[in-house]
Amino acid sequence: MRLNNADIKRLTPKKAWIFYVETEPELFISNFRPLTDIKKMCNIYAKELPYVFNILLTDKQIRILAKLFEEYLSDYIKKKGGFNKLNLYSEEEINLQFENDRRIILDKLKK
Repeated sequence: MRLNNADIKRLTPKKAWIFYVETEPELFISNFRPLTDIKKMCNIYAKELPYVFNILLTDKQIRILAKLFEEYLSDYIKKKGGFNKLNLYSEEEINLQFENDRRIILDKLKK
């Protein structure tokens, strides 16, 4: 699948987040810990999109998506009252979530 520039240009930060990230902001940020730089998180994630979704993206499209993710997260953090007001997941909670997801995937593969 290849997205064209018109597809990318029509995306709002919220639509980009819903379509490509599919997780709540606190979990997204928690998965990047100890990193706290939202821009870096979004750039890293956007660069992984071609592998995660098996899609072709140009470098420009990756930069646009990273910016959209950053805008969405920045607005979200602002609405929550700042970064230190976020309810981030502990490492233990993230590991439990990973194990639960892994179990679900393995169960589906067995069927």
